Amino acid sequence: MSENKELNEFLEELYTDELKKTVLLARANGVSLEEVSRKLGVTRELVRRVEAKITRKFALSQTGRKIRENLIALCASVSVQSREDLKAYFGEHGAELAYLLHLYKNSPFHNKTPLESFAPQPSKD
Repeated sequence: MSENKELNEFLEELYTDELKKTVLLARANGVSLEEVSRKLGVTRELVRRVEAKITRKFALSQTGRKIRENLIALCASVSVQSREDLKAYFGEHGAELAYLLHLYKNSPFHNKTPLESFAPQPSKD
């Protein structure tokens, strides 16, 4: 699917920065800010700022817009009930996509179902 290609391109560019990659992968898999900061030897505030930069990049990029539009269309036509369903459409990066959509305030998936059904909820700290 084109969404998979677009998502892979977005993450490939993002993942050239090792800090951004580590933060997104950890947070997408439910690791708390505290745990990520300890692992990296940085403050929670730095992790929070890196997360905000990632979200902003996703929100403002043309690729991020295309991914969001395609996912909205996909969810309107197909039932996406689990992380495994999301992986079927978006490949191995389904968790990262779910987390990005969860953070993105203008997304119809921000803190709402169906995203809550397949995205691990981040720890509140």
